[in-house]
Amino acid sequence: MGDKRFTPVEYWEHEPAWKNLFENPAAVQFNHRLLAMTSYALITGYYFWARKQPLQGQPRLALHALYAMANVQVALGIATLLYYVVHPIVNPLNRLPLP
Repeated sequence: MGDKRFTPVEYWEHEPAWKNLFENPAAVQFNHRLLAMTSYALITGYYFWARKQPLQGQPRLALHALYAMANVQVALGIATLLYYVVHPIVNPLNRLPLP
């Protein structure tokens, strides 16, 4: 995406075009990241809006649990990306021995 495009260059590689949504790795990865960022933004916005509402008991607990799990998902996604970066300067975790 360094060429100022919103979607990857390879997004519409396959024919027929609808197969790109399921069989094209660049398109699938782009769609996954876009859905993840949109979901996290909406959950975060909802959390900060709902915190101001007079919630008691289980609804308040569910609100905090939703936001906590969204943050866990983001942390897992970032950790996965960092772990699979091969360059040792960028990621010293690659030098750790696996159990």
